[in-house]
Amino acid sequence: MTPEEMEALKRARRGRNVALGLLLLGLIVLFYAITIVKFGHH
Repeated sequence: MTPEEMEALKRARRGRNVALGLLLLGLIVLFYAITIVKFGHH
């Protein structure tokens, strides 16, 4: 493998990790918002 290919793989992996992290963060925020709304009405 050339250094360029290795760098491309690292970049792709990092991008996927960032996407997964953002997705996870989005889900946490969503659950948090749902909880606030549910308990806010009582």
